[in-house]
Parts: sequence; structure tokens; C-alpha cells
Amino acid sequence: VSQDPFVLGAMDAFVFAAIPEELCKFLVLALYVRRHSAFDEPMDGLVYGATASLGFAALENVLYVATGGIGLAVVRALTAVPCHAALGALLGYGVARSRFEGRALILALPLPIFLHGLYDFPLLTLRAGGDALGDGVIALLLVLAIAVLVITLIAAARLARRLRGEQALVGRAG
Repeated sequence: VSQDPFVLGAMDAFVFAAIPEELCKFLVLALYVRRHSAFDEPMDGLVYGATASLGFAALENVLYVATGGIGLAVVRALTAVPCHAALGALLGYGVARSRFEGRALILALPLPIFLHGLYDFPLLTLRAGGDALGDGVIALLLVLAIAVLVITLIAAARLARRLRGEQALVGRAG
């Protein structure tokens, strides 16, 4: 097993965080919407996906804050919680596309897994490497985490705006 902090960070981010977390949210969401007739338009995917992810984030925060204290709670409230919500919205959109467009359900997973892993990678690399990484690398990793967070939030917001526009068109036509 490599001791390289970048390899360890990537393994932790993708194999031990992004894949299992997004898969759990996916399974909960897919099983829930399968049984509910209220899931009747694509926007529901975003709403239910974000809701499932916020439930997951709440549980995760309890575990992190129990050992990290109030400072970590504040940081996670401003970063990890909105990131989970946005990832859940993207996941929910994939589930909605499966339901309403006949796409393979499994296609809902790759984008949220990729963005989640990419968000966690710099943070988990910092945890693995610590101060030995040097100030420049640490700053670069933090910028990467913030950039991925912003991109994820923008993607979810644009998707929601587009779906609201489609809803308005359908409402006027119907």
C-alpha cells in the first residue's frame, strides 16, 4: 500500500467516501421513488435527491462533530452540507431521467460519484499528508476543493432553473 498522500487521498475520496456514500443515497432514493406515485415530474428527482442527501449529511455531521467539535460543525455546515444537497439533486435528476426518459438507472451515479470524489480528494489528501505537503500544495488543494464545491452548486442550481422553466412551459401549454 502506497504512503503517497495523493494516492491515499484519492483512495479515501473515491473508494471509501464517494462510491459508498453516493451508492447508499442512490439506493434509498431509487427504492423510495419506485413506490411513490407523487414522483411524477423531473423536478421531483432534484427535490427528493437533495432531501435524501441532506438526511445523509445530517447523520454524517453528527459523527464528525462528535469528535471535531463546533468549529468543524460550522465548516461542514458551509461546505459539506450544501455539497451533499447539490450532489443529491444531480443524483435525483439522473433517477428522474431514468423514470421519465427510459435511461438506465445506473447512469444516475457517475457524475455525483466523480464530483463527490473530486471534492473530497484535496481534503483527504491534506489529512493524509498534513504539513509535509508544503504551503503551496496545501493552498492549491484547498482552492481545488472550493472550486469543485462551487461548480457542483452551480450545476445543481442551473439544472433546477432549467427544470423550473420547463415546468412553466408545460403549465402554460396545459
